[in-house]
Amino acid sequence: MRSSNRQIKSAFNALLSDIGYPVYSNFVPAHVDPAAYILLSGIADTDASSMGTNDTDVSISVGIYTKENIANSGDLCDLIAEGVYQRILPNPQAVIDLSPDFQNTVLKKVSDQSTVLQLNSFVAINRTIIFRLQILHK
Repeated sequence: MRSSNRQIKSAFNALLSDIGYPVYSNFVPAHVDPAAYILLSGIADTDASSMGTNDTDVSISVGIYTKENIANSGDLCDLIAEGVYQRILPNPQAVIDLSPDFQNTVLKKVSDQSTVLQLNSFVAINRTIIFRLQILHK
């Protein structure tokens, strides 16, 4: 069995690269301070093999982080989330291309949660969308 984590992060990064906001994996570099960005993190991999196949269930967190002075309506966070859904899960049959080594057979949204944080003169609205992928190892 092999790990598909690198291919999944790479595929998500490629799909989200044209969304108009920076996309980072696992951490935000210390030298940047964007008002809005996407963070790919929290990959969890569970064995779902049978006697004849190597399969895994993998979840990945897509974090959307926004901050604005004094008031933050959440509109930008919602707009970015719409872009994420359009690129990752545009329809119920959508899957992510992980070829040549893996095949995504099922893609589902597990959860979508928002949080609001008051930080001195900023209001941050963050949203975490968790996707679950069933992966067939070729």
